[in-house]
Amino acid sequence: MEKRFIFIFVIFASFITACFGQYDWEDEKTTAANLGIGMGGGGAVGADCEFLVSDRFALQCGLGINLVKLEEPTMEVGINYHLKPLINSSFVSLQYAQQGFKNDKIVSLLGPMFVYRTKRPGVGIQVGAFVGMIVSKGPLYFEKGLDKNKLPALLLFNIGVYLPM
Repeated sequence: MEKRFIFIFVIFASFITACFGQYDWEDEKTTAANLGIGMGGGGAVGADCEFLVSDRFALQCGLGINLVKLEEPTMEVGINYHLKPLINSSFVSLQYAQQGFKNDKIVSLLGPMFVYRTKRPGVGIQVGAFVGMIVSKGPLYFEKGLDKNKLPALLLFNIGVYLPM
């Protein structure tokens, strides 16, 4: 499992590095690379990419490193609606996040997210909050004793930097 995660992470990191290499400070940006704590599906550390598909709508996907079991990945996908027709504006999103896979799965979540982004050129800061309804629980959810709370949803936060491209 560890080799598979390292392979996926290296591919994803290579993609983000290639995106940063293509960065042009003069053009209007339609893509953003994000890196931080709690990103990529609520991972300890994660990264994601966002692509505008219209003036205000964007698609987002990412990977992270699991908080509970560090060798297991986290992932997320989302549909974002930007409050202004810019990639560097704040947005609301419908997100699906999963922490772990197969026997090492913890939980799958679906719900709304709000992300605040600073509005400055170049590298910016973003802070997000995600309220995810629990869609399914994996073996590690029960093994770690998370089922004692009987919560129907989880609240996840993220903070990090983003680079419009």
